[in-house]
Amino acid sequence: MRFAPLPAIAFCALALACAAEEPAKPRPVLEIAEPESMVVERHPFQHQQTVVAVAWSPDGKWLASCDLEGILTIWTASTGLKVRSWDSKRFMPNVIAWSPDGACVVTGNLGEAVVWDALTGKEIRCIDHGERVDALAFVPGTQKLVSGGTGGKIHVTDLSQLGEPETLASPCARIRSLAVSSDGTKLVIGGHDPPAAILSLPGGEVLHRISSDPTSLVTWVDWSERKDRIFARFGHGSLLEYDATTGERVNGWDRFGGSGALSLVRVPGGDELVGVFDSGYAFREKARRQGTIWNLAFPRPAQSFVALSPDGTQVAIPRVASAIAIVSASTGRYILGGDPPEKCRFIAWSPDGRTIFASRGATEVHAFEAATGKRLRGYVAPGFQLLDLAAREDGALVAATYGGAWLRVTDLTNGQNFVLEALPEVPAYSSLSEDGSTFVWWQDKVLRVRDLVTQTDLPSIGVHREKDPGFATLSPHGDILLRFGTHGNRVAYTDTTTGTVVTEMLLADRGVPSAGVLSPDGSLTALFEEGHRLSLCFSGQKYPIELQLSTSGVNMLRFSPDGRRLAVLPNGIAVFDSTRTERIFDARVESNAVTLAWSPNGRLLATHHQDGVVRIWAIPAPAPPDRTPPRDPILDWGDLSCQRADRAFEAAGRLELGGAETAALLRERLAEKENQPHIRDLIAQLGDESFVRRDSAREELHWLGVQAEPELLRALTGQPPGAWRNELESLLRLAESRVGLSSQNLRRQRAMQVLEAIGSAEAADVLRHLSSESPSPRERSDAQDALRRIEMRNSK
Repeated sequence: MRFAPLPAIAFCALALACAAEEPAKPRPVLEIAEPESMVVERHPFQHQQTVVAVAWSPDGKWLASCDLEGILTIWTASTGLKVRSWDSKRFMPNVIAWSPDGACVVTGNLGEAVVWDALTGKEIRCIDHGERVDALAFVPGTQKLVSGGTGGKIHVTDLSQLGEPETLASPCARIRSLAVSSDGTKLVIGGHDPPAAILSLPGGEVLHRISSDPTSLVTWVDWSERKDRIFARFGHGSLLEYDATTGERVNGWDRFGGSGALSLVRVPGGDELVGVFDSGYAFREKARRQGTIWNLAFPRPAQSFVALSPDGTQVAIPRVASAIAIVSASTGRYILGGDPPEKCRFIAWSPDGRTIFASRGATEVHAFEAATGKRLRGYVAPGFQLLDLAAREDGALVAATYGGAWLRVTDLTNGQNFVLEALPEVPAYSSLSEDGSTFVWWQDKVLRVRDLVTQTDLPSIGVHREKDPGFATLSPHGDILLRFGTHGNRVAYTDTTTGTVVTEMLLADRGVPSAGVLSPDGSLTALFEEGHRLSLCFSGQKYPIELQLSTSGVNMLRFSPDGRRLAVLPNGIAVFDSTRTERIFDARVESNAVTLAWSPNGRLLATHHQDGVVRIWAIPAPAPPDRTPPRDPILDWGDLSCQRADRAFEAAGRLELGGAETAALLRERLAEKENQPHIRDLIAQLGDESFVRRDSAREELHWLGVQAEPELLRALTGQPPGAWRNELESLLRLAESRVGLSSQNLRRQRAMQVLEAIGSAEAADVLRHLSSESPSPRERSDAQDALRRIEMRNSK
């Protein structure tokens, strides 16, 4: 059967119909381009071209570096500030070294080694090689410079004299690395054909040839801490150990640090090695293959040689990004310079929703008008690396920064420091709460907590790990620290005001979480687990609801202020309705989003991207609840205490539609008081000899929550016995906590959210009564916050 061709107009109609069926891709309602920088050369250790070599001065106070264009620079090691810089007039030096007295800097170039005055930058001497110089070393305790190059020549030059250099006959056709023994009597060289050899000094007599594989290339050699052993790292990745007295191999390890390492350096006082890959990956390993101590991934490849400070505590690593990164030799944590891009993007809304604060680079924060994107003002944070950002109700713009061995939390509007702690490196974990009230950081193997409002230290939180606290995240109000990944699939909820674990959640048959977040009321927890699973659960419950997420990783999770939507940053931007666990928004941007923040009213989502652009998105509201068939509001009031969040949110949505009728119902229900004599009887039963009666009383008091709080406090003033007192304190902590909430507390919390959503004069009156008459300090504070948000919303 043959078909007649369709007219052209039919094709057009078909195409238009198909196009109409495709959903429109979400577009941001506003894009704010990255502003011009406020500062010049603020970034530490910043070259204009790629850094190819770096070296520490003997006293550890200075760093010398050179770039592709031959620009040599001396830096202050502690701050990264430039001391002096000059043009060597030579293209791409290959290696750089300091003289033992710190007066001179030597560079290896194409055809020569050049000695420079470190103070003035003037050329002192040029040592002709006739080949590229790849290796430099000084004989300990002298001014004798040993240099070697691609043609196999070795020159020994006494910089304290004007004579010609001594030329040694090299057994290697090519020299890539050399090292002098601590007593200055032996020289080990590494290169090609043969791979390595040991020579005497002075004289250059060949003592041993190391030629286990003549065709191999040795990229690095050094002396062991034992002084009678040497290490040689081959181009294919093997690290071999040789007896320096016989030249015989005594040990070896395959694929040490991988096959692409550019250079290694030995840490003084042991045989641990720090190295860097050409793909941009630094590491520290034990030379005798007892395990990796740390590793560090760079966003861009590193270049040439790493350098270790004289005291062995810091490592300087050149990077393609025209900068030098200083990291801790013991942990691999950043100290200064070379900030990775994902650490330099932060964003926050002002509490009134009119201003957006966004970071630029590593130290700047700019304020923009949320309605138009107009830049209002800018701030320069102290230090050299911005760690976190938050805007507070009192107008403070709080920034956590690190630089110059100091950790700071500062109000950028007036320069006031809330935290000022001396730290040798960037903390393994630090976080500001979203409301800017609490700061948590890792120091001295504990998590320290600071209340930024009262500027007081809260009890430290101990952990079971020595190097880092594992994964952790603060609740929006800063009162709960969610910790996971420290004990398999166990999730711990810690009260930051007391430092104690309120409740724990053991995820049954689940992977280890790598990201998580709490909803503002603490009733919901979102977790991203190994196995690409994103799930929602009632805080403290072990059976979560899995969400459909088509990505292999999650960078960030954030609940909206009402907890009804969850924003996720995988490869794009996804938003889920947490009441129905359905995806309601999905946007893809060519430049990945790094961080996000919800507007205070929850209608807009701001994302900060790798290209420096801030994009603002209008997010759909959750679907309205089904009101058919009609339902008694009393039943919805009961469902507010349901531990199934979806069912409770459905009930809350129906109550919101009730308006004045709902406000009257909640006024009546929230004002109900439990029989106080009954509560006193329950408290008395906590000291009963019968375990059954004690346990029953404990469960009922926990269920009563804030209604039992006044009697619990009164009982504590009576100096009860130790075990009884512990029970009372535990129940008080549970009553005040946002997680592990009793059904009664959870219902009251959600009822206040319903009143805020209604926002009428009647609803505000109920909240005003709670803000002054509630027996719970936390409930009074939450009611005051809800009233403030209603007033801001109505004022607009």
